[in-house]
Amino acid sequence: MVDPHGEYGSALNRDAAVRSVLGNGNSALRVPYWALPAGDLLSVLSGVDTRTAADKFRDLVLKARRDFAVKADWLNLSPEDITPDTPIPYNIRTVWHEYDFANRAVVDTKASGLPCVEDAGDSAKLLPARFTPYGPGGAAPFKGTTYGLYTPAPERIHLRLRDPRFAFFLDVPDPNEEDPLATIVAEWLGERQAISVLDFSGVPAEVADVTIGIVLDTLFELSVRSATGDGIGRDRPVLIVLEEAHRYLGDSNTTGLARTAVNRIAREGRKYGIGVCLVSQRPSELPETALSQCGTIVALRLTNAADQATVRNALPDAIAGLTSVLPSLRTGEALISGEAVLLPTRATLRRPNPEPQGSDPSLASWRSAPPGKASLRQAIRAWRGMIEGSP
Repeated sequence: MVDPHGEYGSALNRDAAVRSVLGNGNSALRVPYWALPAGDLLSVLSGVDTRTAADKFRDLVLKARRDFAVKADWLNLSPEDITPDTPIPYNIRTVWHEYDFANRAVVDTKASGLPCVEDAGDSAKLLPARFTPYGPGGAAPFKGTTYGLYTPAPERIHLRLRDPRFAFFLDVPDPNEEDPLATIVAEWLGERQAISVLDFSGVPAEVADVTIGIVLDTLFELSVRSATGDGIGRDRPVLIVLEEAHRYLGDSNTTGLARTAVNRIAREGRKYGIGVCLVSQRPSELPETALSQCGTIVALRLTNAADQATVRNALPDAIAGLTSVLPSLRTGEALISGEAVLLPTRATLRRPNPEPQGSDPSLASWRSAPPGKASLRQAIRAWRGMIEGSP
């Protein structure tokens, strides 16, 4: 289950493995940036997709992937077979440092001169190189041949790398450890438990779109390539439940990675043993491609006309008229249609026990709340820690 608000960990804690962005050690949720193709990662980190900037970034990522492959004893892959999009790890900090170096280098002569470096910087500490200022009026030293050519991509990547909200996503792998992708996917799937909860609470919408997209795309690719009796897929089916799906599948997202991955799973996942369950209060904001492939629809009370129309259009024509009851359904009542039931059904659903933290607070708790000024120091510290932390 993909849980963007941290509601289900407490409800499923006895039966599920819970991984959280804010967790530590065995409870930490990891998402590998290096599973993304180089061009997609550049778009995510910088929003820049110009041909010149993208080509240079892809070249640096290719070099970094090949360098990692040489150091990793567990990776039996020839460097010549590696592309910028091969899902093997690399050090994004090293890539940024070389990218920034090429974009700001000052040289001693105009024709292929040597860089005039005053301080080489430190990629691990995210310190850029420092150069001798270029001379005024065409005097030495001179701007390098690629000076400013990739702006603003290196600067924006630097800001992302320093942003603590991206820390769980931009963790640099160690080539001396065993295959991190196998370990990370096993963590996602819960290893020993049948249910796993991936808690993305506290992650901004643009980051959630990217990281959830990586999770979905990785699981799909592994399902496609898993052999019979091994891996995941038809022998070990995976159902991905996307809570608050409209939050990261809507048209307003900056990258659309999650949306693209969901549509792909909805169209092709059935034959590979991987499925998706979309949970949303706003079905009108969900992708039409994914909705058209839904085998079962469970619709609770809906009062918005656009949402009612979306559910009506997703149902067979013969029973579309049943949607007229949607505004009058009681709490816990649902209209169910599709492969899960023999006939379209209006049913009362059992309430979960224990309930998720997203359940409604009671009026009694509001009435009994103690008067006085609320202490907000801890909440403010937590908020500032997300945006002002050091790398």
